[in-house]
Amino acid sequence: EIERPVETDGEPHLAWCAVNPANGLLYTCNWIDATRLDAYELDTGKRRTGEDIDLAESVNRTQGGVFSPNGGVYLASDDRISFIEQIGRLFGRTGDEDSVFPGIHGFDVSSGSRLGYIRIPTRPHFPYFEEVEGVGLGPMTVGGQLAHVHVALLDINISWIDDDVSIISYQVPDPDQI
Repeated sequence: EIERPVETDGEPHLAWCAVNPANGLLYTCNWIDATRLDAYELDTGKRRTGEDIDLAESVNRTQGGVFSPNGGVYLASDDRISFIEQIGRLFGRTGDEDSVFPGIHGFDVSSGSRLGYIRIPTRPHFPYFEEVEGVGLGPMTVGGQLAHVHVALLDINISWIDDDVSIISYQVPDPDQI
């Protein structure tokens, strides 16, 4: 019997998948508090636990992921906390500001160590709700400028009918290091 990625407890899991170019395996993770990227054979769906990637830190509300050719994996997170908690953390009253906002978390594939984090500004409250939905890598000219990191945002309006998806592209100082 082939073990395939499934949702068994009614909780949202497996919100994304990406192929690691280094080994050709398909990876995904739990949506809530991901501590490991689970590996699967692309052609058969067979679970490859020996190829899992343990993350040094958990990532909450993982919405997307992408592998870089240099051995990194970048996870898009729509993590958010209540408005009151956000205000408290912004003013240094509790917690680490970088750990509670939507953003991109980078990890080294070979060790699982955290490479870094970048916060993605969103509007998370009424009347505008934006969610970080995914991340992509690759050269693309946007407005006459070369950018290499692309983030998908879902703009959830009051009704699902008027929702929009936008792509925000970022330049990086040394794209060869991604």
